[in-house]
Amino acid sequence: MINWQKVSPLLLIKYLLLLFVCIQLNLLADSRPNIEHFDKNNKVFEFLANNMNMENDIIKGEGNVTLITPSYFISADFALYNPAQKEIEIMGNVHIFKDETLYLEAEKVKIAFDDNYALLEPFYFQESQTGIWIAAKNAQIKKDEYILENSLFSSCGVELPIWDIVFSEGSYNSEESWLKLWHARLRIFKQPILYVPYASFSLNKKRKTGFLYPSFKDSSNDGFVWTQPFYLAIDEQWDATFTGMLRTKRGYGGEIEFRFADDRNQIFEISGGYFDVKKDYQKQYNLVNDHYSGYQVQYVRYDFLKDYIRYFNEDGFYIDWAGVNDIEYLRLREKGESGLDIYDSLLTSRINYFLKGKNDYLGLYSKYYIDLSQIDNANTLQTLPTLQYHIHNSPFFVKYLNYSFDYRLNDYWRQDGYSILQHEATLPISYTQSFFDDYAIFRLSSTFYASKANYYSRDYEYDSWLHNGLFYGNYYTISLFSDLVKPYDDFLHSMHFEVGYTLDGLSKEHGIFDWSLVLPNIQERLNMNFSQYYNFYNSDAWILHRLSQPIYFDDYLLEYGDFENEVNWILNRNWTLTSSMFYSFLKNRIAEVSHDISYNSDVLALYFGHFYRKKNTRFLETYFDANEANFIHLGATKKFNFFDLFGSIGYDYKENYFRTWNVGIQKDIRCFSYRFRVASETRPILTTSGIRPQDNHYMLLEFRLLPLVTVPYKHNMRG
Repeated sequence: MINWQKVSPLLLIKYLLLLFVCIQLNLLADSRPNIEHFDKNNKVFEFLANNMNMENDIIKGEGNVTLITPSYFISADFALYNPAQKEIEIMGNVHIFKDETLYLEAEKVKIAFDDNYALLEPFYFQESQTGIWIAAKNAQIKKDEYILENSLFSSCGVELPIWDIVFSEGSYNSEESWLKLWHARLRIFKQPILYVPYASFSLNKKRKTGFLYPSFKDSSNDGFVWTQPFYLAIDEQWDATFTGMLRTKRGYGGEIEFRFADDRNQIFEISGGYFDVKKDYQKQYNLVNDHYSGYQVQYVRYDFLKDYIRYFNEDGFYIDWAGVNDIEYLRLREKGESGLDIYDSLLTSRINYFLKGKNDYLGLYSKYYIDLSQIDNANTLQTLPTLQYHIHNSPFFVKYLNYSFDYRLNDYWRQDGYSILQHEATLPISYTQSFFDDYAIFRLSSTFYASKANYYSRDYEYDSWLHNGLFYGNYYTISLFSDLVKPYDDFLHSMHFEVGYTLDGLSKEHGIFDWSLVLPNIQERLNMNFSQYYNFYNSDAWILHRLSQPIYFDDYLLEYGDFENEVNWILNRNWTLTSSMFYSFLKNRIAEVSHDISYNSDVLALYFGHFYRKKNTRFLETYFDANEANFIHLGATKKFNFFDLFGSIGYDYKENYFRTWNVGIQKDIRCFSYRFRVASETRPILTTSGIRPQDNHYMLLEFRLLPLVTVPYKHNMRG
């Protein structure tokens, strides 16, 4: 029973409209002449019209003609029914509905019920998911197959389609949504540009087994490049893609992607590939490897084992594990480097699992690193694995007193050299009290930390000097902070003030700690932080401003750390400005600065960015950062009626060279898109003498006839 008090007004209107339509249909059915046709006690169709009469064994229906079958609802102006031949001819504004949506339009439809056969003149059909329509002078339908002649199809507007494909003969299977064409001509604005004797398309998004569209390009280094994928739809849960690759100068290879959807629709994906490099190509560029290979496994699943472990109420499993023997393998993949965790030539793989309870947390993590700039990674330190147990912030005997606890077991392993087994424990205890009606909050905390490093190796040469390390100590933090919020007529303003003082306590260190083991920086210091936020009511504008200044005390000497000033400003829906600056008091100069400003509207997009970092000037608590960068990046896109212009550059003004640049023209509309791009980038390649940069200049031309096909062509001018 419906509770009408809880029904929304919109839903109530829908109920009333549905009731009105049902009443009208019943009245109309009762008032119009009605003929029903049965086949072995099953109703084949129901024929209704305002006026019906019989002439020479032909039943004529005129005015509001309706034909109802188990699958279709058909309306028209006029109909002729021949009971002897079990044929009905429907004419004038014929509309055929299927599953409550318009399925076909025609002026004349002839249906033979015994053979499940129909003839439509002229014929119009539109696929609801993709928007593709087919128009023909006539079409014959037998069961689920449409036989078409002198037809065309497109997904653009019917009046003047940007593109269409005209074909002399064809067939369309409505059950599989598959269209086959013979003697097809692709036209742009009615002008023919391509002829193919045969073509085949799927007109919906349902997965089907078959060859996907190939891609082509040519390169001065690789020669002619051809990539051909084949898609295998096993069932609703499984599918796979096999991709063959040919580079006439470099070699050939292939890649396999396999995907599986579990019972919660989480995707498990595994991929791998192999590419064989020709010997003369390897010798010409002094390459390390005579083949490229790699693999990747990805899967995320929550509540993986929760049902089997009662104590924990949440768990999750995550894997993103990859391995490659050469960075060139990533460039040969269809996906490129996307989907991989790569930062500064370091590829990181992970396997994580966690169990989370009400008061505690248990985690198991593994990380594996591949330095793509190195020929051999035998000395790279891996995390295999880390075991963590954590107790959330909890009361500690008395009011306002809280504690938390964290323990980690880290196994840092490598193939060559020594490995490290590290134990870490952290226990912070804090007291928090508010004053002056919560305008001020005081916090006093003491943090205990201990770490033990055990070294092990199959090479006994390290035993003479590498001794296990032990470190323990504590430090105290006193902080006072306040959060203030005040509304004004036009905006809301909030401020956060915080002053924290850290004092080192007892600390002892024995043995040796490897440089890779990060111990807490227990150094006497004062941190001062201020942030404010403006939110303007009647616009999209807001401002976030942050200031930070650490002060270090070392042997009673006062040293100012880097002063940080950061601003994020959304001026309106078009303009965005971000700026950050670090000033080094120790070096008496700006250590790092970055600015980014962007403008976005319906017809114009602009971007300008600048980044500067001085070598050995940016102070990171215990050392100066040796990295240096000096570059600007700017880009623009302008939209016109029939095309968009775009371009960008990245320029290193210290080394005086363009890191990247590109310029081009493109247009994206509902049914059609194209792009032409000329670009340059610098990329590394792995040689026997190490990593070296290689310039890559190329042209890319791409056409997309949405939603059918993407035709890309790439020409590498160099690289």
